[in-house]
Amino acid sequence: FYRFCALALSCLLLVSLFPVMQAFADGDGAIHIKSAEDLQELARSCTLDSWSRGKTVVLDNDIVLESDDALPIPTFGGTFRGNGYTISGLSITQSVSPAGLFGVLQKDAVITELNVEGMVSPSGDSESVGGIVGENYGAIEQSTFNGSVSGKRSVGGVVGRNRSSGVVRACEASGAIFGQNMTGGIVGENLGSIVSCRGRAYVNIESTDPSIDLSNMNLEFSLDLAKLSRADTLNTATDTGGIAGYSSGAIASSTNYAAVGYQHIGYNIGGVVGRSSGQVLACSNEGAVCGRKDVGGIAGQMEPYIRMEVSDGLLQQLKTQLNELSSLVNTATNHAEGGSNEIASRLNSMSGYVDNAANELNNVRLNASIDSVITGDGSHSSDTLIGGGKGAAGGIDHEHSDSGHSTTIWGGSAAGAGASHEGNASGTVTGSTQVVAAPDLGGLTSSINGLSSQVTMLNNAASGTVGTLANDIRSINNKFNELTGTLFSAISSLSGGTGDIIVDASDVDIDSVTFGKVSSCRNSGAVYGDVNTGGITGSMTIEYTLDPEDDVTGHLSGFYRKQYEYRAILQSCVNTGDVTGKRSYVGGIVGRMDLGYLTACETASCTVASENGSYTGGIAGLTGATVHGSFAKCTLSGKKYIGGIVGSGVQENIDGSGSSVRWNYSLVDITDCQQYRGAISGSDTGTFEYNYYVSDDLPGINRQSYVGRAEPTSYEELLTLPELPESMKSFSLTFVADGETVLSRTFHYGDSFAESDIPDPPQKDGCHVHWDRSDLTNLHFDTVVTAVYEAYTPALASEQTRDGGLAILLVEGNYNDGSVISMTAQSLTPAAFDVQSGTVFDRIQGYFSCLRRGEIPSTTANAEVLEQWHVELADDGQNAHTLRYLPPDGQKDIRIYVRENGGSWQETGCDTMGSYLTFTASGDSVDFAAVRTLNVLGIWLISLAVLAVLVLLIVLLVRRRKRRARRRAEA
Repeated sequence: FYRFCALALSCLLLVSLFPVMQAFADGDGAIHIKSAEDLQELARSCTLDSWSRGKTVVLDNDIVLESDDALPIPTFGGTFRGNGYTISGLSITQSVSPAGLFGVLQKDAVITELNVEGMVSPSGDSESVGGIVGENYGAIEQSTFNGSVSGKRSVGGVVGRNRSSGVVRACEASGAIFGQNMTGGIVGENLGSIVSCRGRAYVNIESTDPSIDLSNMNLEFSLDLAKLSRADTLNTATDTGGIAGYSSGAIASSTNYAAVGYQHIGYNIGGVVGRSSGQVLACSNEGAVCGRKDVGGIAGQMEPYIRMEVSDGLLQQLKTQLNELSSLVNTATNHAEGGSNEIASRLNSMSGYVDNAANELNNVRLNASIDSVITGDGSHSSDTLIGGGKGAAGGIDHEHSDSGHSTTIWGGSAAGAGASHEGNASGTVTGSTQVVAAPDLGGLTSSINGLSSQVTMLNNAASGTVGTLANDIRSINNKFNELTGTLFSAISSLSGGTGDIIVDASDVDIDSVTFGKVSSCRNSGAVYGDVNTGGITGSMTIEYTLDPEDDVTGHLSGFYRKQYEYRAILQSCVNTGDVTGKRSYVGGIVGRMDLGYLTACETASCTVASENGSYTGGIAGLTGATVHGSFAKCTLSGKKYIGGIVGSGVQENIDGSGSSVRWNYSLVDITDCQQYRGAISGSDTGTFEYNYYVSDDLPGINRQSYVGRAEPTSYEELLTLPELPESMKSFSLTFVADGETVLSRTFHYGDSFAESDIPDPPQKDGCHVHWDRSDLTNLHFDTVVTAVYEAYTPALASEQTRDGGLAILLVEGNYNDGSVISMTAQSLTPAAFDVQSGTVFDRIQGYFSCLRRGEIPSTTANAEVLEQWHVELADDGQNAHTLRYLPPDGQKDIRIYVRENGGSWQETGCDTMGSYLTFTASGDSVDFAAVRTLNVLGIWLISLAVLAVLVLLIVLLVRRRKRRARRRAEA
């Protein structure tokens, strides 16, 4: 009986599952998705990582999602064919990480031809957030995302985090992407490959700092940072790029078209990648790029690539000790409640550093395919706490490989250089003949160094403390010594190549270097930053993760800079976009170059300017490394140290470090410089060899030229160079109005243009327009003529004023700021206005003199000519103008007469506007007279009364005579 019941229940279960299986599978063995319900069922099935492996999922039509309770699809290991259809209505807001339509795409899994529309904005930790995939180990091809993606760390339009085995190929994203750390238009954090992708999504174009009110910010690049509260670096965007936020992998043949970054906010902002220690090849940017520090048209910051290996045993020991240290810090924090505020503050800060170190330690990556490595060693003393230098920035990642199970820490700085134990550490970088690179050991070492500083300050604050808290602090010190001992053991255990340090370009084939390199890239977008701003990359340096305002490179000796020389390479890149820095270190290619090697780059037909800073260069603003074989044709400006190739170099020290600038060519125009300028460099600091320039007025280096170092040459000789880029063989004359090109013409060096070659500028309502220059003779440089629009001045005022300071005359018209009117007083001619002099009888007689001309006398008479003026009007293209005249104080009942072009005086009608009389006149010049009038209506009435009396008297007299005559007759 029991067996029968069990069999019946099993059959019922199979029957209940049958509809689902039927909906999923068709005759071809693939799982077909035809509805939102099918997709949700797929998501529920993919909670087990092995369920989808080997399976093919086919999207048969467009799907509109209304409920996303089952999404994201937790993990997928098969093939998903989108067939060009779209899944729209995606909305992920719940607390999930990784987050996307797919949470994790497994190794060997493939997503192809899938379009996704919607919003991915998870709550919680909000890490590894992507529009399509949160974390990718497989391949995503020919897919698009349109919508918004937001998160905290590793946020991308298509993929949040792309692992070393991950490939993102021919994908596109549009919409808006927001994140705090490692935010990209396509991929947030890239450890693998990105190929042939297109970024059309705006990335971090609004501030992520909640203390900043965007409504109060000026979008015209005039924000005063002093008015903002100091931004918390944890809330300020770092590592932001149009394609990838951070990359230690490869980015190739990809283009960004959209704006990246926000004015004056954010660190490591790039048109293609925010921060890179991997490979960026044949990429381009056409969007505007903005940020605060380390801002570049292609890469915000280039870091050197270093690879080191640590055993799993040491790694686990570090994890254990960090966990134990975290527990000790938490215990001490509890015991410190109610005690010293400084001790509690230090303990809270330590907790943050410990958490950060633990996070960095969770990012460890194995890559056994690279045979040639760079190693380091270190030493420590267990007497006291760790102190001293700062480590480099970055993350650490872990993966298993078939070829072995060692753990690789990818570090941005030399081993041992980042941390010292009582200043007693030493570090050496060695490398084989094959140069390789890798990112970010420094994320761990910088956290340990920050922790070291906090421990030191804690010890100082706790001096004299006794009891439980003192024991807690003693335990923290002991555990920290154990931790640092393990860290140095890890460093000393590094294994790999043992070749010599490469210190000269002839010892290495630059073309063979892959990682730590940006090559064959082009930027045409405008770049604007505050500090370290470049057309290709903002800086070539090592960043200190916990303080983006600081750079590790500044703390490294010249010895370490020399070791990195060929591990950060900028090659064959072209910038044609305007580069503007608010402060110092602005370059057509790189703003600040502390290390690395730059060769065969070109700055062409653009403006490179520092608004309020120094160190501006056509290629590099400031270099402490090598600039070789590059060309600059641009316009430069800044305060001090302005150079056609570099703003300044770095002096060679006793250890042999210093800048090297050689075999470069410039054709530049420096429009503004207070001091230290040159066609090659603004300062004679560092090594200069075989640099040449063409200029009519610029010296080579700071008021001097040097044969064999910074030597002038003719343009004809420059043309003989076989490697001369096309941009330096011809020049352009461009007429621009309101940002739009009206006309563009090419010309040869020294050509001239006549007035007939200049087009008419486009008109604009309410404005006067003219070109900003008219002399276009003997041109030796790219020239941009800009239309200047000046709002019409509503009225021009005369120089003559009344006692109160008001102008006697205002002339209305479409004038510009340079227009003036000329007003001259004339002799009075009363007779011209029937104004009579003499006795009252004479004046009355003069008043009625109009009767002789057949005119009826007016009720007002011209009593006095007050003023007569001659006015020359400015030409504004109009024939008639309205004039406003201010009569002398106390004068009323005024009549205005106008005489145009030497004709006769004619009375003109007047209106009033305040204290002014307004009237109209024609022509470029006019005479007018102000005549005071007298109201003679009373005279008319008196005259009529007298006349009436006279008539009455005459009538009465006549009648009286008639009566007398009648009486005489009767008598």
